[in-house]
Amino acid sequence: MHKAWNTEGWQDIVNVTLVPYGNAEMDSEGRITCQHGDGECKGNRWEQCAIAHYPDTKDYFPFYYCMEKAGDDMLSSVKDCASEANMDYSVLSTCFNSAESQALQKKAAAMTPSDHQYVPWVLVDGKLSPSDGDNILQEVCDKYKGIKPSFAIKACALSEKQSQIQFKPNYVKDKFPNFSGSHLEIVVHILLR
Repeated sequence: MHKAWNTEGWQDIVNVTLVPYGNAEMDSEGRITCQHGDGECKGNRWEQCAIAHYPDTKDYFPFYYCMEKAGDDMLSSVKDCASEANMDYSVLSTCFNSAESQALQKKAAAMTPSDHQYVPWVLVDGKLSPSDGDNILQEVCDKYKGIKPSFAIKACALSEKQSQIQFKPNYVKDKFPNFSGSHLEIVVHILLR
């Protein structure tokens, strides 16, 4: 995902929805248990707060990537990752230490496909990625139909004659009614950790 994200033009042809929830489970009383313990749940909450308060993928992806890159040291890296992503740590901390982060956990649970079997669970334009996201750039380019703008041609390394575009303006709204993305062309829905 990071390679695709940093490919010039790719960000302009996709709408990425990251769902930091993974294989967590919510019981009948709304308590969430993460597959890898409380630290994973806390990491998810920090990332969910970043997504909620900086909803443009271009804003929150650097924070998410920094956190994931830190691995097991993620929780001790929150301030550094916020700084690196130009986010206000106090905004994230207020969210994390309030009921808002619990509500965001429940929202992520609702956005998690009930039939997911592993993580990452990557959907490209509503269909499971055959490569589990390893070939996400090519998969998105293959889905992109119609006449491509020059930035998309560069991202996909295709000639203008080969390219076509197909807009899916209601996919996210229908599938994820609470999502407020700014553009809706190709949807990449990734269930993380």
